[in-house]
Amino acid sequence: MPNSALSTFRLSAGTSIAQAQPPQQERVTLESPGMAVMTDLSQVRAATVQPSAALAQAELMMIHQGVRLLFVVTQMPGVDVSATAPMRIRGVISKTQIERQIGALLPVTGMATSFAEMSATLT
Repeated sequence: MPNSALSTFRLSAGTSIAQAQPPQQERVTLESPGMAVMTDLSQVRAATVQPSAALAQAELMMIHQGVRLLFVVTQMPGVDVSATAPMRIRGVISKTQIERQIGALLPVTGMATSFAEMSATLT
């Protein structure tokens, strides 16, 4: 019954509900450092998926984990995320994440249309 409504109930009079408040941050601009908008993997567990996962499964994982990006990994080794570890991934920044933070769309200056094209730019 995936489309059934959740049951409801009434709280007793005088019941208090604590609501978490995200920490207030300074307004982000295009000149802000990447640390201002990145997902800090020293503070947040990376969302991962196996390469064999179906796209529908990966999409469900993103929905359930509340993320818009998955790391595709064959195995998850112990990751040293300390500031002293050389050449380690510390965080992730996406175009969407930046746009949400600055409140404006970013211009697209060029986009790869295939994995081969992306690979060619990295080598």
